[in-house]
Amino acid sequence: MAHVNIGTCLGELGRFPEAISELEYGRRIADDAGDTNILCFIHHSLADIHLRLGDYDNAAIHARAEVVAAQQGHDTDREARGWEVLGDARAHSDRAAAAKARQQAIELYEAQGKPALAEALRARIAPDKS
Repeated sequence: MAHVNIGTCLGELGRFPEAISELEYGRRIADDAGDTNILCFIHHSLADIHLRLGDYDNAAIHARAEVVAAQQGHDTDREARGWEVLGDARAHSDRAAAAKARQQAIELYEAQGKPALAEALRARIAPDKS
């Protein structure tokens, strides 16, 4: 978890190469331990950093990895967040895939009884501001 926290802080400071390095190190540890919860946070942070760098393909890879880890850990909240960031990553190259991912996130938020998150996502993407 320390590597995740350090990586997240470095990312917030805009020190992206160092952040990626810390998060990748933490990812290897969490992966070896089978900790899907931490893997979700790591992949989400990596997706966010790659989005900020304009590296949409790597952002999508990490978003999908977050979705898979969340599904394995039965964490519908993290799964919804993964779908949401996947939509953000795909909005730049494949609007249909982006819309599908975002709709999946909205449905999961609603199924969890989190209509405010679903509505916030709808408001953020309507009309698609990507």
